[in-house]
Amino acid sequence: MPQGMGVQVPPRAVFSPHDHRSLCSRDSASHKSLRGFSRLPEKARPPSFHWQNRFGFLSCIFLYISEIVPRKKTNFPYHFSKNGRHGRIYKCADGKFKSHFMLARKPHQNTFATFDKALEFLAKEFDKMDADLPESEIHFPLSHDREHYFQLEQKLKRDGDNASLSQAVGFFIAHKKQKVLVPLPVKDCCDKFIQSQVDNKASNNRIKNLKKYCGRFAKTFGKRKIHEVHAKEMERWLNSQIDNKTGKAWQPAIKKSCRASLVALSLYARRTLKAIPDDVGKTEFQKIQNPKIHLKSPPPHLSKKHPPAL
Repeated sequence: MPQGMGVQVPPRAVFSPHDHRSLCSRDSASHKSLRGFSRLPEKARPPSFHWQNRFGFLSCIFLYISEIVPRKKTNFPYHFSKNGRHGRIYKCADGKFKSHFMLARKPHQNTFATFDKALEFLAKEFDKMDADLPESEIHFPLSHDREHYFQLEQKLKRDGDNASLSQAVGFFIAHKKQKVLVPLPVKDCCDKFIQSQVDNKASNNRIKNLKKYCGRFAKTFGKRKIHEVHAKEMERWLNSQIDNKTGKAWQPAIKKSCRASLVALSLYARRTLKAIPDDVGKTEFQKIQNPKIHLKSPPPHLSKKHPPAL
């Protein structure tokens, strides 16, 4: 047997992976034994050392390196996460370490002599919660039973192009953000719409017409939410308007101009103010029947059938 060996190994002995503890213990000549094995000639090494005991040899080296290489500085409180659960490790004034995590809205704390034991405890507890179904249900309460969510997943796979439940939830949230509704009174929408036209430097004639039509509309529907006003009642309101100077009903041309202003108001309220739902096709303002303008027929002497005499 070559000199320098720290541990005596019979020629036919099998070097078990469990022997790395004895080799790496501080009481034994671990480093010398490792150097002795590395200096063994190829024929002098045990036959089973080459492949069967490679794991034991490497684990021995790993433990040796972990003892001589200093650990990086750990900042406290130390945050630990596993399987979607989160815990912390605090360093106490007496040198001990305290683990902390929440379960069923209640704090769970334990004290340990070393940091490694506290870390190992959190890892085991979080794994235990996944393995223990009652513990998992307490930590993650569900509004329905497991069968309900299983049926939802099967329906998504069958009718939703094999989509997962998380993909369906993500799509719903992204789609709902585009359809967010901010209810606003008609008066506020009219004021903001007219101000936007002023900021965009619209013509004075357009600003004048908007103030006239939107002001009249706000006197009747000003306190109501703009998305709650229906086309039928707006159509009745439009047909009941009269000229303040003459006392006569509005002409079809004036009604048509007023309707165009109200439609522009509704589109601004839907696209910019988000005060009208975006998942509908036409707004209630666009559903108002457009007044028909009846043109007077020209005199007979000006018609094409009866051209003027030369």
